[in-house]
Amino acid sequence: MTILFDALLDSNQFIHFTSYGITHQLIGALKLASRKVQVCGVVSLKPSDKDWDTTRSELEDTNGEFPGFRVRVVEAGKDQDFPHQKVLVIDGLLAFKGSTNLTLSAWRKSARRLDLLEVVTNTSEVIKLNNEYFSPVWASGGVETIIMGEDRPEFDDEPPF
Repeated sequence: MTILFDALLDSNQFIHFTSYGITHQLIGALKLASRKVQVCGVVSLKPSDKDWDTTRSELEDTNGEFPGFRVRVVEAGKDQDFPHQKVLVIDGLLAFKGSTNLTLSAWRKSARRLDLLEVVTNTSEVIKLNNEYFSPVWASGGVETIIMGEDRPEFDDEPPF
């Protein structure tokens, strides 16, 4: 957990992520990071989850408090396609990938080798992860495409700040 929180705190340009599920503590950490950098993410949630309403509300209804926090929620269901990949890209320099959701229990399991989490620092691989696993899922929501180049993300139009 400390590696994740340190990476979020040390971000300087952007954070992109996709996850199947997320806990409120990590929503809070990402919102704090969005005070400094742009945070864009896609989270798949099951309507049957006990915290469905509050989690969705925390992700989508920021009431203008966090203009750099842009997250789209996708309803996970049996009969539809929904994102299931887990990737977190920070500044185009660092990525976390694997089967670890953005939940406290998943990250703690990964520390005990009960969930797969790989830290990627090769920038070519980080760019590839962003462009193949984050960007298409993000753009499928009808928002601008964010493709990462060698120096920074390239937007279809200007970023929100």
